[in-house]
Amino acid sequence: MINLRPEKPTEVYLVLHETAYRPPGLEYEYMTGQLRDDIRQRKYERVLAPSGEARARRLGPLFSQLNLAFVLTDEFPVPLETARCLVTRTESNNATPVRTDARVRESNLSYLTRARFEALGKLEAAGDPNAALRDWIDHSPDDFASLVKGHADLWNEVLSEAGGKNFALVLHIEGFLLYPTLAMGAAPERLTSLHIPRDHPVHIRLWPDRDPVISFGDENYWRALVPTIFGQYD
Repeated sequence: MINLRPEKPTEVYLVLHETAYRPPGLEYEYMTGQLRDDIRQRKYERVLAPSGEARARRLGPLFSQLNLAFVLTDEFPVPLETARCLVTRTESNNATPVRTDARVRESNLSYLTRARFEALGKLEAAGDPNAALRDWIDHSPDDFASLVKGHADLWNEVLSEAGGKNFALVLHIEGFLLYPTLAMGAAPERLTSLHIPRDHPVHIRLWPDRDPVISFGDENYWRALVPTIFGQYD
């Protein structure tokens, strides 16, 4: 479904967008898309929650060392602001370019009633972190299929253009879990089997002649390249 064998070695970094700021008591309205226009119009005092913005800025020094050709994200302010925080550099004016594409999108949860929203919240609080994603896949198969196709088409186009380079994608949770799922050769629906913390970027290394390697939140191996077998797991 997605190209995992570029013509040249390529490195892709996936980042989950940071937590959006919204007034207290409007979680249902936010998750079902009722606040999108308000956020686009900058109606609230900020786009990202203070803790989320701080996390994104802490990743900035790491990303400044990766020689990224660009960062690609959604035009919606929350992921876009996350991307801007990642590429802000104090030591240079040459910030990494940030590009947008509408195919970097999230699920449409407008079908949720408030009662169903609260029930899913209880399931997630009880230890099922992807209960809402599973519910969306079950209840909105057309939206799920459209999202998967859009992300797959985008990946293939970008990889064709930027093969041999390093680039990053700042994503909504759906894309953030979908790409590692597809890179491991699993069906798209299996994305609900993954749980990756928000501040743990995913690093996918691609080669022309072998399967990809996916790193979840730890770059020590790629930096140290320990010369003994299994040394990277010590």
